[in-house]
Amino acid sequence: MELYLLIFIVVMSVIVVVQNLLLAKSHRNTNDFIRNDIKNSFSDTENRINEMTAAVRNELVRCLGKESEIDRETLATEIQYLEVISAANKEDKKRLIDICLHRLPGSYKLMCLKWDYFISFINNTNVIVEQRNMIAEIDRCIKEFYNNAPIDIVFKVDGMREELDRISTEFIKTLKNTEYKFMENTLELMEKNLELLKNDSQNASVLEVLEKLDKDVDRDRLNMHEKLLARYQNISKVLSELFANDQNSKENDQDQIKYNADAMKAYRNALEKFNESKGLLQDKDNRVKKIVDLIGTWDNKYLYQPAQTYTASVYMSIFSNLKNNEQFEISGMMINAKKKEL
Repeated sequence: MELYLLIFIVVMSVIVVVQNLLLAKSHRNTNDFIRNDIKNSFSDTENRINEMTAAVRNELVRCLGKESEIDRETLATEIQYLEVISAANKEDKKRLIDICLHRLPGSYKLMCLKWDYFISFINNTNVIVEQRNMIAEIDRCIKEFYNNAPIDIVFKVDGMREELDRISTEFIKTLKNTEYKFMENTLELMEKNLELLKNDSQNASVLEVLEKLDKDVDRDRLNMHEKLLARYQNISKVLSELFANDQNSKENDQDQIKYNADAMKAYRNALEKFNESKGLLQDKDNRVKKIVDLIGTWDNKYLYQPAQTYTASVYMSIFSNLKNNEQFEISGMMINAKKKEL
């Protein structure tokens, strides 16, 4: 009896070993079947989902009733997720992949779908910000997979990791070239507008453009490019000189405005006194000199056109009421009078 019992135990042990070997082989075949293929496009997602779903379902069936380290609940959840993704429309697929992978970050099948979408996206967009965000996103997913996947499949994404490193290196190179070109174009536009500003420092539209362009300059990044930095520093220097000259010009404008106002007051005062029956200009022997003292010191080159019109009108009003000899005399005195400077 003991001999029969011993034989039975040995036979059962052999059966269990054979079953485990068959299960392991099946598991390996399934994983090989859904291996990472970075050349697949996202347009094949539905077929790949169906294949993966069938593979996971077969694997789950084989595990039923047998002791295994494979988590049957995880496999069932994976099937559910793949079927939901398969049934979704194109617009929702990407979002569902993200949601399911977030809930099941150690799923190699979901990771493959995420990778397929990444490759398709990165090859079909030239928007740098979108490329950068997608690279960061897939990098996070790979890290999450390493932290959550079963130990026997954790290295399956090594190929993805290596390919992502290559893509990231190319992206950084492209980004630097694009960044340099952008800064170069910005400085070129600033220099062109600077030339316009030299001819008209009060041009509001040019000043507005320059202000906007200056805000676009990333000074921290600019410090990494010696030639571009030198160009920007030269632009800043010229702008400072223009604004300094403009400020002086404004101060001079204020002085010139006062000069014009004082000149017009002097001419008005001369006219009023000339017309008075009594007063300053009633001294006929000295009236020409007194007229010249009031109006002869103002230089027309500093007078604005309205002031020149007014002073000329006043002068002609006085001149026409002078005697002939006085007209000759006042003309000579006005020419030789010492002019006031600004």
